[in-house]
Amino acid sequence: GTGGGRSTFNITTTAAFVVAAAGVVVVKTGSRARRSKSGFIDVATKLGTMKIAMPWESIGSIASDVGIVFVPESYYAPALEVFERNLTPPVYRNAAVYLTRIGPLLSPLRVDHRFFGASSARCMEMLAGACSLLGDVPATLFSSLDGLDEVSTMAETTVIHLSADGSREDESIDPQALGITAPDIEALQGQSPAEAARLCERILAGEGTAAQTDIVALNAATALRGVGLCDDLPTALRTSQELLKRGEALRKLNELRERVWR
Repeated sequence: GTGGGRSTFNITTTAAFVVAAAGVVVVKTGSRARRSKSGFIDVATKLGTMKIAMPWESIGSIASDVGIVFVPESYYAPALEVFERNLTPPVYRNAAVYLTRIGPLLSPLRVDHRFFGASSARCMEMLAGACSLLGDVPATLFSSLDGLDEVSTMAETTVIHLSADGSREDESIDPQALGITAPDIEALQGQSPAEAARLCERILAGEGTAAQTDIVALNAATALRGVGLCDDLPTALRTSQELLKRGEALRKLNELRERVWR
């Protein structure tokens, strides 16, 4: 997620554990909350899955050993942290929002695929253009028609697939065609960092509501299909749902927490 969307719980952070439980090595990045109640750094800190300061060697070894690591933007772009602290007056706020959106593109970490959620088609096209200019790895970008910067279960989501050679393929994900019942937005509401951390653990333990579980599973499925682990979205969705049901994603969270504080 790149911010600016409707306030929900930490969907992509929760989904990251499902993707890792499927065997994909995940590097999740993000910032503190600006408009939502709990941002990536806020919930990751409460979960105990990220230290405020870790050497790059530790980040690399955690990714290798556990299969998932959390990296705040301030690790690789200290200037962003300075901007976040100082660009608080309303007249400067748009600059801070823009930096949040492009922050993941500044990461020096080598990855094989990038995923971006955008809260508007305009933002998604801006990011798609940036990825095309980089032209280094494939990227999947998505923006839902209801303003989420995730794949939505309430409305259709536009998805852009970019290959490393610059070719592009667009598609639309209709959650109802996948058998998902559209929830009310209240069922996905954001919470304070402490509450968000507890909710993340409940969902990963297979104890989330249907609305919470569906949107986490759908976002994880989009990533699993994007990296080629599953041939199609229905198969990827069933895989994600099964990982949640068996508690495999929760085990991945516990592995990360234990490894970070070792």
